Amino acid sequence: MSGPNFLGTQRILTEEQHPLTWRLRADHQPVWLDEYRSKNGYVGAERALKGMAPDEIVSTVKDSGLSGRGGAGFSTGLKWSLMPKDESMNVRYILCNADEMEPGTYKDRLLMEQLPHLLVEGMLIGGFALKAYRGYIFLRGEYIEAAENLRRAIEEAKQAGFLGKTFLAAALTLSCLSTPAPVATSVVKKPR
Repeated sequence: MSGPNFLGTQRILTEEQHPLTWRLRADHQPVWLDEYRSKNGYVGAERALKGMAPDEIVSTVKDSGLSGRGGAGFSTGLKWSLMPKDESMNVRYILCNADEMEPGTYKDRLLMEQLPHLLVEGMLIGGFALKAYRGYIFLRGEYIEAAENLRRAIEEAKQAGFLGKTFLAAALTLSCLSTPAPVATSVVKKPR
């Protein structure tokens, strides 16, 4: 992505400087599957699923220091490592809580609206690492554009063979769930 910055000069986003946002388009339109693939999309999933065991992925995520941003900052790798090893009695799910309920936090909305395949790819890697068969993305009701774009990205990923039956021995089915928008309420002050 390139375009003028606040000083009016050109800026160019690179993968090294902006690892999450370098694929964004200057016109703010979503990056769909073909363009995402042309920008190394799903390469991380292929690398993880072809070359790593699930436990190796969990260790890599743990070593990376990746943590949740919902207030507690809990280690993602540690959370993943707590999944029971015995799969015989488990039905495994992976859930992405994309609700962003904390006041003033809309940090991931941009990515869900403009780079929906980035989240789908992350869910695929996480699902493989946790040996999950179904994944859910939970969104707040106000994120209409994000929900529409994620649903389209999920469908594109299914059509391309990344989700659904099997992709490199991972069979993950994703669904995007959105909650109803909260009802507007007004505060009524009691007369004195």
